[in-house]
Amino acid sequence: MNKKSLCVLSFLMLNLFLSTILYADKIKTAKNLIYKAGSTNEKHELDIYYPADTKKVRDVVFFIHGGGWSSGKKDTYWFLGRNFAKKGIVFVAINYRVGGENSYQNMAEDCVKALNYINLNVNKFGGNPSRIFLSGHSAGAHLAALIAMSPEFNQTEKPMAKGIILNDPFGLDLLDYFTNTPTTITAQYKPPFGENKEVWINAAPITYVSKNEIPILVLNGSKTYPAILRDSDLFVKELKREKKNHNFIMIKGKKHVGMMSQMVWRNSKMYTYYLDFMKSN
Repeated sequence: MNKKSLCVLSFLMLNLFLSTILYADKIKTAKNLIYKAGSTNEKHELDIYYPADTKKVRDVVFFIHGGGWSSGKKDTYWFLGRNFAKKGIVFVAINYRVGGENSYQNMAEDCVKALNYINLNVNKFGGNPSRIFLSGHSAGAHLAALIAMSPEFNQTEKPMAKGIILNDPFGLDLLDYFTNTPTTITAQYKPPFGENKEVWINAAPITYVSKNEIPILVLNGSKTYPAILRDSDLFVKELKREKKNHNFIMIKGKKHVGMMSQMVWRNSKMYTYYLDFMKSN
């Protein structure tokens, strides 16, 4: 790395550090809260970032991390919590069981338990339980859409979320993905779903579009993985065909990881897309 690049990097890191200190007194956090009664597993923990003034009732972003259903943790996304809270939003980041012998049902069930916990407790942090927006990146976006849209997991009389925000979602149409992508690539993602095509269909959010009544925002990076672009396109076309309330935004020049990492910066356009969608719903 040359001297000019080091100077730029140092300036950006200093700016990030100073802004964190500057707004620390206006933002509070509640970390490692257990959302599953009786559990001592760190995979059943969540964090809440919220404005210090809890008298005002605020919208909530409930975020599910990605990681190909095999890795990832809530702590990585502290910057989302800080930035959303600074913008007047209560932000929730959760852990859930991943990898090993865990099926996608195990993961979805954890997400639902965490969401139920937030429904009952978010008012203590200034959050409005009737205005929770589910979000996730990559495989986390798949889980966010699935628990809201599949009757297997959403068994409430009213919609469990005010909206769904999918950041470069992976796995919206699993039958298409596993059928049309080389097995050398898909093998690492199959353990939670197995080899049964009926399971792929049941585990795919696209299967439930026709009965979904929750508004959806899909955000894709123009340089993300081709399979993600293909399945997002199929998903959005199905939303259009069924005349469902949705919006689709293509972010030019962004790759899969970049769709998340750009949100380190508080002035990222991504926050505008999130907040505009939330305000319109």
